[in-house]
Amino acid sequence: MSDVQEELIALRRTVDVLKRRVEELQSDSGGGLFASMAELEAVVEARTESLLRSKREVQELVRQRTEELQRKNEELERANVLLQEMDRMKDSLLQNVSHELKTPLVSIRGYAELLRNRYGDNLDDTQKEFLDIIVRNADHLNRVIEGLVQASQSVRGLSPFERQVFSFGALLEDVLKEIRPSAEKAQVEVHAESCDPDEVHISGDQHQIRQMLLNLIGNAIKFTTGCDRREVSVRLSRRGDRVTLVVADTGIGIPEDKLPRIFERFYQVDPSATRRYGGMGIGLSLVKEVVENHEGSLNVQSRAGEGATFTVEIPAATDESQVRGLEIASSARATGQTIAYVLEPQPETAAFFQTVLSDLGFAVAPIAALEDLWSTSVQQGSLLVLDAHALADASDAVLARLRKLADEAAPGDAPLRILLTTTQEPSGAHRRQLLTVVDQILCKPFALDEFQGAIKQLFPDLPGDRGAA
Repeated sequence: MSDVQEELIALRRTVDVLKRRVEELQSDSGGGLFASMAELEAVVEARTESLLRSKREVQELVRQRTEELQRKNEELERANVLLQEMDRMKDSLLQNVSHELKTPLVSIRGYAELLRNRYGDNLDDTQKEFLDIIVRNADHLNRVIEGLVQASQSVRGLSPFERQVFSFGALLEDVLKEIRPSAEKAQVEVHAESCDPDEVHISGDQHQIRQMLLNLIGNAIKFTTGCDRREVSVRLSRRGDRVTLVVADTGIGIPEDKLPRIFERFYQVDPSATRRYGGMGIGLSLVKEVVENHEGSLNVQSRAGEGATFTVEIPAATDESQVRGLEIASSARATGQTIAYVLEPQPETAAFFQTVLSDLGFAVAPIAALEDLWSTSVQQGSLLVLDAHALADASDAVLARLRKLADEAAPGDAPLRILLTTTQEPSGAHRRQLLTVVDQILCKPFALDEFQGAIKQLFPDLPGDRGAA
């Protein structure tokens, strides 16, 4: 056999060996791949089953939570229905209580006014004062009832805020005058220390401040009754732009751990004391509301058995023209003069009006603008000389407020008289509308005797004209 043939045979053998080796390698690689794929499939199946279980658990949890939420919603709906029913019953109860309290007030106030009107000439000053106190307290009780109804309807139980500048000192004197009889009956001495009332003015709601004074001083008297030492002190002062009121008593006091809660509505320091002292626990909460409404501060110091001291600070009035008007009104009350409020934008005309009115015996109080009129404690039985430019829009709201001023006089008292001056005679429906509010209309320019005559028609009992003397 030749060498070439031998080499070809050897090559073929090598090729056969290589083929078998490739087949072996292919066989081993395929097996490993198939094994890996089987393992991967097992892992995927396991993960899929785990995900399916988690999905079923989440679905079950959602179902449970949905059912629980539905139950809660149903319970909430039932609770809302119950609350609405209770609220309706509360409103019905308050309406009934309000009616039962207000009905006798009509008789109390009515008979007091009837006595004053029918037998006033036969009553002395003390008896007339007693009737006035009855009427004022009937009005106060009516406001308390209204406040209680409002307190049940909202977080804020006070009437809408009506701002005006007034004498805090004069109001305090009136409240003390009303409250002294109850203090004397309880054998409690009330000591008052105040600066000149004409020096202490605030801008705020007079009815709310009056309620605050009655609550603070009334509480001091109530919780001092029966104590060994029965004294209540009231101090009013002004320092800078702040007015300070201090009401202190020698009563039963308040435990220090109870102090943080005494201004909560319906809170009673000692519920058993309610039977002895009365009250519903809303007095101090209303005091706090009044102080907050007037941008003031309220503090209390007390210990059980050592009395209590309440300190109120409220910003003082800073409008000099309004304070001056109050001073004029106070002086007029002292001298028995009738007050004439003058709202006239032209300085020369305003000076003329003031001179004529002063000669006629009026105490003149200038008013700078209509807004100042709303915030002034207008005295009933007075005169208002009003320039028509202040009523430029003559809106229903403005006329309604003027009408309210004129209608606030008590039965038997002289009302506020309004003289409107204008540069253009109103006609038709506009004139009729104005005359439902004002008493007379004078068209400028008018003569002196026309002005004097119009005023004398409104005030026929005026003294003689000093300027004509």
